[in-house]
Amino acid sequence: MATDAPTAFFSYSREDLDFALRLAKDLKKAGANVWMDKLDIRPGQPWQRKIDEALSTCSRVLVILSPSSVDSDNVMAEVTFALDEKKEVIPVLFRECRVPLRLRLLQYVDFRRDYSQGFGELLATAAIEQTRQAASVLGEGRSTVPTSGDRAGVLRLRELRALAVHTGRIVGMALSADGRLAVSASWDHTLIVWDPATGRELRTLAGHTSAVLGVALSADGRLVISASGHALKVWDPATGRELRTLSGHTDLVNGVALTADGRLAVSASWDRTLKVWDPADGHELRTLSGHTDLVNGVALTADGRLAVSASKDKTLKVWDPATGRELRTLAGHTSSVTSVAMGKDGRLAVSGSWDKMLKVWKVASGRELRSLAGHTGTVWGVASSGHERLAVSASDDKTLKVWELWELSGGRELATFEASAPLYCCTVCPDSKTILAGDDDGVIHVLRLE
Repeated sequence: MATDAPTAFFSYSREDLDFALRLAKDLKKAGANVWMDKLDIRPGQPWQRKIDEALSTCSRVLVILSPSSVDSDNVMAEVTFALDEKKEVIPVLFRECRVPLRLRLLQYVDFRRDYSQGFGELLATAAIEQTRQAASVLGEGRSTVPTSGDRAGVLRLRELRALAVHTGRIVGMALSADGRLAVSASWDHTLIVWDPATGRELRTLAGHTSAVLGVALSADGRLVISASGHALKVWDPATGRELRTLSGHTDLVNGVALTADGRLAVSASWDRTLKVWDPADGHELRTLSGHTDLVNGVALTADGRLAVSASKDKTLKVWDPATGRELRTLAGHTSSVTSVAMGKDGRLAVSGSWDKMLKVWKVASGRELRSLAGHTGTVWGVASSGHERLAVSASDDKTLKVWELWELSGGRELATFEASAPLYCCTVCPDSKTILAGDDDGVIHVLRLE
């Protein structure tokens, strides 16, 4: 897309020129309106004047961080100017380095290990800004910007397919780390293993005798754990075989979370407790007690270092699963907390509630960062993208909403999808563009953010 003024200025060290050129060209090719001296200063133009003009007119600065750039007087001067002028600064971590103090409070985009993943995150960020001015650049294609009469903010959700896979309400969904395998849990007593790319049903996991209320999947897609009745079951999704049953709760088990390696599980129950399990042998490791009412859900960091629980007592609690110690309580909702989600590293948590609100929390301190208002019914399901830039919510008001999720700013509603039935769960695929939502009629909606 083209606009009268560029929106993003490239600040980089000459030692990082090859990477900077590749990134700038890829962003331009995808439609992002970025400015880089090597690409945008024509022969014969005054070099320093053009740099100064671009830096002044751009609304944001992409600063490429590396040992050479943090030692560059020019790069640090550009960053200082941008921050002083209240421009948005996005750190792009190219190589391990000592990040300047003023940038440590800003969420960065990580290119150190995986260029494709980093580019996807950066492009998604660029898309949010671009839609304010012309059109979205999120994804492979382009779409027109919603007009002021559109219900949602700056992006839109397009339904790719609707899969009628269950015969009852879908209340849980889980994805493998690569997004190639999904498992859904339903009131029809079953779980369905399916392929998100094609919508093809791979197999049914049958064995529960009552509604399945929660499901979790290991990162490699080799282990499923589900919650139903007073127990949990462990499954091999490749064969559909039930491996074992985990018993110990004295009331309904309403949710379950699993570490990335599948070696630790935490369950949430209406008996007001959480339990920590070893899925390999079904052994109960410990019980987490502290809530004063039903525990409705639980989220777990990928490494199992932290767990956050959601309860009808209107609070969330942060736990150390290794010791069973309660670390802190997150209070702020005015009614039952129905659901909770965390990013990969557990910095932020997002909760949904009967009070129709979402809340964003700083896990380390327990501080409420903001409330997200927009739903007209109970928020039953929440999810966040792996990089913690977006939050997604599912409500019985028949809508799914996507929110801008930043630690120090954000909170805007970006897009809304309206279904024909109440929605009870949602999840975000690794590409941060594909979203899955389950409804009251047993239908899975596969949505694309664009």
